[in-house]
Amino acid sequence: MGKASVFFGAVLCVVLYTCGLSRADLSWEVVGLGQVGLHSKASAINNQGQVVGVAEADDSAYYGFLYENGETTTLPLTGILINDNGQIVGGSGGTLYSYEDGQMQRLASQATPTAINNAGTIVGYSDYVAYPDRVAVEIRGLAKYDLGVGLNSEAAAINNQGQIVGWVPRSGQHQGFLLDGGQVTYFGSSLGDYTYAYGINDLGQIVGWCDGQAFLYEDGVMTGLGITGHAMDINNEGQIVGYEFGGAAYFYEDGTEWHLPTLGDYRRSYALAMNDDGWIVGYVADLPWANGEFQAVLWKPVSEPVTPVPLPGAVLLGVLGLSYAGMKLRGRIE
Repeated sequence: MGKASVFFGAVLCVVLYTCGLSRADLSWEVVGLGQVGLHSKASAINNQGQVVGVAEADDSAYYGFLYENGETTTLPLTGILINDNGQIVGGSGGTLYSYEDGQMQRLASQATPTAINNAGTIVGYSDYVAYPDRVAVEIRGLAKYDLGVGLNSEAAAINNQGQIVGWVPRSGQHQGFLLDGGQVTYFGSSLGDYTYAYGINDLGQIVGWCDGQAFLYEDGVMTGLGITGHAMDINNEGQIVGYEFGGAAYFYEDGTEWHLPTLGDYRRSYALAMNDDGWIVGYVADLPWANGEFQAVLWKPVSEPVTPVPLPGAVLLGVLGLSYAGMKLRGRIE
């Protein structure tokens, strides 16, 4: 019984001390992708660490880029997307193309792609020439198909389960939508009148913006994150990235928000996408991006150990636990 009491006292001390464990402050290495060109913006990253985006040439024309392992490949495309298989989709001269292994293949025209999943399914929205009003579409080869969620709608993201999210004006409001297996769910009225769904992960968790605040939509429940700004993407770890109004990129996990570092003298930052390893892409800017300089960036998380942070009550109870163990031990010696 004496040995058990001593052991219990020691374990009690350790448990009560470490019950205050918290994640140490996260930090990121910020990598500027200025070599891709003037006025650049990284728009997507896959789980292989391949980054795509757009940049401005000296003649003010825009082109796409692929950044991988420190090397940059220039692409004659804009509005670039990429999936985990390395398939790239973008536009050129009003027509969409796919790019893979150095080869380009023509796709549909009069549409803008916004997302591609690992099955190669592309979603986006039509332009006003194709339909009287803009509509969310799925793009298959040379054809595009109205998703049937409503006029003036846009599809913003698709996950590897084929679930599609976006937004549409409806019932006097601007609502988010989830298209799953042909069934449409509209959401957003619980938090406000204007809802935009920007991202969805493979677990069906959705993020976006509603009346000025970032939100998470999960299992039919819409929850504000307490962040004034946009939630742009969510990975399969449930980690969220976006930016606050005024230009402050952030990383959000388990109720805690971290601001991402900017680069050099740039004062504003915008996180747009993230992979499952927590690598984040976007851009930094000096003045508002339409008027000033902006540069594509990649944020890489720096591993930090979990540091024990004892809670005050845990410290007191831990001392009592050690005292109890000491008394039992002295009793055995005496």
